[in-house]
Formats: sequence, C-alpha cells, structure tokens
Amino acid sequence: AIGVLVESNTGRDFMAKGGSSTTAGSVMKRMEGAKNEARSASNSPLQSLQGRDRPVVGAPRVLFEKKCEGLWSDVTSAAGMAVFILSFCVLAPILALGWLAVPFAFGAKGMAVCVVLYTASQTIVPKWYSRAYKDGPIHAPIINTLVSYVRDFKVIKEADLDPSHNYVFAWHPHGRMFYGFGALIGLFSSWYPEIIATGHDVRGCVNENLLRIPLLGHWLHLIGLISCNKGTVRKVLSRGDSAGIIVGGIEEVLEGTFDDKDVLFLKERKGFCKLAMEGGSGVVPCYCFGESDLFHHEGEASLRFWRWLNKFSKVGVPFPVRGWMQTPFPKRAPLLIVLGSPLFAAEGESVAEFHARYVDALTEMHKRYVGMSSKPNRRLVIV
Repeated sequence: AIGVLVESNTGRDFMAKGGSSTTAGSVMKRMEGAKNEARSASNSPLQSLQGRDRPVVGAPRVLFEKKCEGLWSDVTSAAGMAVFILSFCVLAPILALGWLAVPFAFGAKGMAVCVVLYTASQTIVPKWYSRAYKDGPIHAPIINTLVSYVRDFKVIKEADLDPSHNYVFAWHPHGRMFYGFGALIGLFSSWYPEIIATGHDVRGCVNENLLRIPLLGHWLHLIGLISCNKGTVRKVLSRGDSAGIIVGGIEEVLEGTFDDKDVLFLKERKGFCKLAMEGGSGVVPCYCFGESDLFHHEGEASLRFWRWLNKFSKVGVPFPVRGWMQTPFPKRAPLLIVLGSPLFAAEGESVAEFHARYVDALTEMHKRYVGMSSKPNRRLVIV
C-alpha cells in the first residue's frame, strides 16, 4: 500500500491517504515514527533550514518517502507503468500520425471519413474534468504507479500554503516524460490538503497538441489537464483554482539532459510570473531531482534534428524514448521532489524583478537540496 502522511501546522492532525486500505494501527505507527524523527531532527539537513529568512509557514519536512518494496511491488508497478507507456509511446503516436497512412490504405474517401470523425471528436464529443475520477479507485492506482515504480521516491514540502490564495506551481525540470509533474497533479489532494479543503484544485498545463489527440486528449481532460496557453491559465486562476506549469516547455526538452547538470530554459520564461502577478497568485517553485536520469540522454546530432523539426511543429523530442534496457519504460532512478515556499510579487515590483527574484529563490533551493539527491554534484544551468 502507498500511504501519504501529512502533518498539519496546527496541532497533531494526521491524515493518511492513498494506496489501498490503511489501518488505524499503521497510522499510529506512522505517527510514532514522525515523533521519533522530530526528536532526532536537530542534526538533519532539514532542521538547519528552519532559521533561514524565507516566507515559510511551518518548517520544511519530509512529506512522503518510499523505498523499494520487493519483487511483487516491482511487478505490479511495472504493470501500471505499462498503461502510461501504452498511452504516450504507442497510442498517442498512432492516433496523432496514423491518419497519414489513410490515403494510401483507403484513398480519398477514407481520408474524408477520418477528417469528419476527427472534427466530431474535437467538437461534439464532450471534454470535461472529474476530480471524483482522478482521485477515485480507477485512476488513483495508476497514479500511485508513479510513486511505486522508481526505486526511491521522496517528497519534501517546505511550507503549507495559505488557502486564501491560489498559486502557480512552477515545475522544473521538464525531462522526457514530465514524470514528477504527473505525480504532483495526480497526488495533489494528498500533498496539499489545505487547498483541496477550500473546494479549489490544481489544473496541470500541457502542450495543446496533446489535448487534440482523440481519446488521449479526452482522458487528459478528464484528469484535469488543460492547455498551457495564457488565456486558459488566466481563466483557471480567475476562478480561484491553481495551475501547475512546466516552465521550460518544449524548448527545455530540446536542450537535452546530462549526467552532470540540469539545463533549465528559464531566462526568457516570464509569462508564468506575469500571470501570477495579474491575479495576485503566489508562485511555488517545485524541483524534481533525478528527472533527467529516467531516460538515456539524446546525442547532439539527434537534438539538432529535433530542433530543426520543431521549427515547423512543436513536438519536442518524442522519439526515440530509450529508458530501461532500451525500452520506453523509464529507468528506476531515485527521485527527490522539493515543493518550495511560495513567492508573491511586492507592490510596485515589475515582472522582470519578480522573475529575477524567483530565479534566485529557485537557485538557492537547488543548492539546499541537491546534496540530498542521488547525484549531489549535479549543477544547475539556466539558459
């Protein structure tokens, strides 16, 4: 079972959620473990952060930690991961590009039928979001796969959020499969119950082309994903909901991944700060250490080809996705996710000034936690 243990700032209110049934006895054991950790935390890296001058509500703490659980966990998590692989590496390319073969197989009439069916799928077939489905018994186990699949999965939450505000969750780095970002959106109700308690939610922002793929796009809408265009994000924030944005986007994917550094496409990415400032929203820096280790790194020759192709169509670097044993399955690299403290724009502060302050905060957050990751010498490069 995958359990998420959240400690509130007021009193000792513990909430266990996620995975299969969690007994009262296991909850008590987790509570006792949390007490023991608190007693011995004086020498921990997290304890040393509490005196920093940061807008923190409460203290940084390990929100969730999971270790490798044995062969059966490996088998079940691999089966769950196969659903993602089937969706993104098999079904999506077939649905997105398969129509190109229709004229050769069925002629002009077949092509006309495909055009009519596609138009109907985008205009007639409804697309809606269901939180009950996303957090329910059908979809939740699939999302839990993101946690159970990797060898080690740890989440550190620097601050509880003021539920009277909404937020832009700025995610770094993009990676090849935005693995950690999927965990944020899928497990948001467990990681930020203080926001969910207000009746609001978070909507994950993805490339609009993904949402245009029949069937896959409908499923992505169902679990709460939206287009990353400014108008859609602005509408979500105006309703009081929060938005999760992978700031680097496709341009960051085209920078490639490396063993010794994470390259973030961030210097010219100021739109997320502007959107937050317009609605008085906070910006929460989020970083997934290990995201770049889930797949083999693309060579420069391959990246040059995909950069050229992306001049005509924004597709990123979808092929080849080479992970575990050269398959589309991600490597089981350890992941450390840090959910940072929120930043708000000061009165009279320009977008450029707020963005610069955000970059500084993200850089400092990387320095604080990279030593706790699987590759403590990995550098942060911002382009």
